[in-house]
Amino acid sequence: MSDAFERLLDRMVPGSGKHSVDAPHLPPTLGLEPGPIIARGSVGWLMRARDPMLLREVAVKLSAPERGREGAESVLQEARTTARIAHRAVLPVHRAVDLGDTAAIVFRLAPRLTLGAM
Repeated sequence: MSDAFERLLDRMVPGSGKHSVDAPHLPPTLGLEPGPIIARGSVGWLMRARDPMLLREVAVKLSAPERGREGAESVLQEARTTARIAHRAVLPVHRAVDLGDTAAIVFRLAPRLTLGAM
C-alpha cells in the first residue's frame, strides 16, 4: 500500500495503518522479546517476537486495549477454537493469556509460503 494511503488509514481507523503511533507493547508477563508488526486488523495486532527461553521465533496476536473486554474475548475464543484444530495448514497455539482488557495468543510463526504450496 502507498504511504499516503497508510496515513489516511491511520487517521480513519486508529491503529490500522503502518504509521500508527498506537503500536502495541508486549506485556512483560509473556516473557517475549518484541519484533516487528506483521499485520493489523479490527481486533488488534499480529507481531513477530522471540522466545528467549526456547530460542525460537513466534507470532503473537494482541487484542487492542481500546476494544476492551469484547476484543479480549474475541482473541481468547480464537485461541480456544484454533487450539482444537490439528491440521498442517493451521498454526499451532503455544499459549493464550488473558490480561483483563487485552488478551494475547502465541502461535508458531508461519513459514513464508502460501496454503496452495502445502
